[in-house]
Amino acid sequence: MQTDYVQRFLFEELDIRGRLLCLSGAWQRMLDGRDYPEDIASLLGHTTALNTLLGANQKGAGRVTLQVQGSGPVRLLVADCTAELRIRGMAHYRKEGLRKTNERNLLGDGRLSVTLEDLQSGRFYQSLVPLEGETLEQIFQHYLSQSEQLPAFLRLYADGGALCGLLLEKLPNADSRDPDGWSRVTQLAATLTLDETRRAQPYDLLTRVFPEELMRVFRLYSVEYHCPYDEAKVKDMLRGLGSHRRPVPLPLKDDDEKTHCSRSVPRRRGLRRLAGAQAGAGTRSAGAASTHHSRSRARASSKGARSAEARSEPGARRAREEGARTRGEDPGRGHRCHGSRRQGVAVGNGRDRG
Repeated sequence: MQTDYVQRFLFEELDIRGRLLCLSGAWQRMLDGRDYPEDIASLLGHTTALNTLLGANQKGAGRVTLQVQGSGPVRLLVADCTAELRIRGMAHYRKEGLRKTNERNLLGDGRLSVTLEDLQSGRFYQSLVPLEGETLEQIFQHYLSQSEQLPAFLRLYADGGALCGLLLEKLPNADSRDPDGWSRVTQLAATLTLDETRRAQPYDLLTRVFPEELMRVFRLYSVEYHCPYDEAKVKDMLRGLGSHRRPVPLPLKDDDEKTHCSRSVPRRRGLRRLAGAQAGAGTRSAGAASTHHSRSRARASSKGARSAEARSEPGARRAREEGARTRGEDPGRGHRCHGSRRQGVAVGNGRDRG
C-alpha cells in the first residue's frame, strides 16, 4: 500500500485544484525518540502536513519553512520541506504548562511565519500573519486566505502513527464554471477521515470522496524524512556561542562512562585545567630561560678561563726555561719533548741507560 505521498489533482470542470497528503513511515521516523505528548504530536503533525502541502506546490530548487511562535505552553512549532519533499520538524514546549485544554490556549498569542528560500539565488521571502482562529487548522486556513488571495479549504489529521491533509484552492474562474461547485466539493471533502486515508490508495480514496466529479490526477510524489547530521555546522554553531555560553553536554549512560567523563566535565574545572596548563607552560618557559642564562654564564666563564690561561702561558714558559737552565738542560729540546710525551720519555730513558 502506498504511503508517504502527496497526490496533486484538478477538478477540470470546476477550476478547483487540490493536494492530498498521507504520511506514516516518515512521520513515525520524525517522532522516533522524542516522546512528545499526544497534544504536542498532533500540533506538530498539523504543522508538518501543511508545510508539506505547500512544499509540493513550489517549483525549482527551494525550501519552505513554517514556524508557529506562541506565548502559551507551546512556544514553537517548526516544519521544513525541500523541493524534493524531504521533511523535518520539531516542537518546543513547557511540560508544566500542559493540561487538557484547546489548541488556542496551548499556543496563546503569537504569529505564523512562512519562509521560502530560493537555493539558487540565496534569497528569502517571508510572510507573517497573527494567530487568528481557535484551532491550528483555522489559523492555517486564515493564512492561506491572506497570502494566496484564493479561497481555500483545509483538513488536517494527525496522531502518533500517521497524519493526513487535504488542501483545496478555488481558482478565479470557478464561479463562472459552476456557481455551486465550490460548496459541493468542500462538503464532500469534510467527510474525509484519517483512518480511511491510511487504508486506501490515493486514487481510490479520491474517487470515493468525490464520486461524481471529473478529476485529472497528476504524478504521485513521494515524501521522506531527512534530517542530516552536519558535524561542521554544529562546531561552527558552538564557536559562535563563545566559551562563556557553550553548553555542557548532558550525562550519558553508565555503560558509556569513559565518554561521559570526557564530555561532561564542568566548565569551571575545564577553566582551572586550562589555567594550570598555561601556568605550567609559563614555568617551562621560565625554566628554559634560566637554563639558557646558566649555559651562557658557563660559556662566558669557560671563555674567560681560557683567556686567562692564554695570558699566563708566556710566563709559565719562561719559568720552565729558567728551571731547565738551572738544572743544566737544553730548554729547546725539553720544550720539543713536551709536545710528544711518549717520545720524550723514551729519549730520556735512553740517555739515562747510556
